[in-house]
Amino acid sequence: MAERFAGRTLAYLAARAAFLAIVPSWSSGQAPAPGSDPGAGPNDPIPNSERAAAAFDQAARELGPLKVISFEDLTEGPFESLEVAPGVTVSQTGTTREGGIVNGCFMDCATDLRRGYNVTPKGEQYLGVALVFEVGTATVDFSFETPIQSFGTYLIGLGTANGDLAIEFDDGTPRSISVRGDERGGAQFVGFTSRGASISKVRLALRNVRGGSRDNFSVDEVRYTPALSIQ
Repeated sequence: MAERFAGRTLAYLAARAAFLAIVPSWSSGQAPAPGSDPGAGPNDPIPNSERAAAAFDQAARELGPLKVISFEDLTEGPFESLEVAPGVTVSQTGTTREGGIVNGCFMDCATDLRRGYNVTPKGEQYLGVALVFEVGTATVDFSFETPIQSFGTYLIGLGTANGDLAIEFDDGTPRSISVRGDERGGAQFVGFTSRGASISKVRLALRNVRGGSRDNFSVDEVRYTPALSIQ
């Protein structure tokens, strides 16, 4: 697809309850509505999230080749830092060994499967994020040896129990995109594009984790576009 060098534009996708049923628009310079499927379990359809992912993919491919991380070929188990794809490392802080690369159910296996599951077609694995109680701030960092200009992912199971999640990155200006969960968990797709940027790290930061509860969630089907100068 032809590249258009019209200057840097940003398009953000962040979950907000008021827009759950709206299919996002990824027109240049606009902030698209998010895709979220509250309460959806591993065997339920997630049409809003999938439409949001498709819209993101279309916009991201206008920037260059789209790469996807499904976590399927990785060794199951906890980690602090792990190369999840060539040149892409995930590092965690404020998390427990209950998470990591997960195959099957995550956390409340006997009572609530909505808190984390795979969304890759015919897949089984994903990244589970289990927080330390009263940790204050927990982080999941995606570090890119080759800088990027777009980033999107499914988030599954994000609730409202404790903490405030944001996607943080620096594309020449520090950015923070607030991501809302739902008390029923479920799935949503979130992400951003930043044409012409050169972003080396994207952080998922859950802040203000206090008291005797925690908001565990999972990550799957991460996708990104390399920066223009290195494609």
